[in-house]
Amino acid sequence: MPACWEQIARLWKRRQRGRRVADGGLLTAAGNDYGFDEIFARQVAAFGLAGDLLICLTTSGKSRNVERALQEAKARQLKTIVFLGRDGGSTLGLADVDILVRSNTTARIQEAHQLLLHVLCEVVEARLAQ
Repeated sequence: MPACWEQIARLWKRRQRGRRVADGGLLTAAGNDYGFDEIFARQVAAFGLAGDLLICLTTSGKSRNVERALQEAKARQLKTIVFLGRDGGSTLGLADVDILVRSNTTARIQEAHQLLLHVLCEVVEARLAQ
């Protein structure tokens, strides 16, 4: 989501702590070598440090690659937030914080996720400014 990347860029300048894990080259390499289910977990394993925050999104709650990323994050003691849709699927309960948008309409779920991500970024920005 471009708006979220803008927030990361702004925070990066100030904190020098962010990690970009949704890189196309990394996704392709991990997918080719380890399978699509591992594309995010491999990046968490490579870049995640205890105490970091991983934010995931899954409209269906059934994305195995998101589940694996959350499992890897837990094993590495990262904090986790997941944005879910529908009934949360098999991903519900895997993160420290579940944000569930109860809808069966993909577009509405994704719109709500985008709004909630903006709110989350604003809260983080305000707290960092203190």
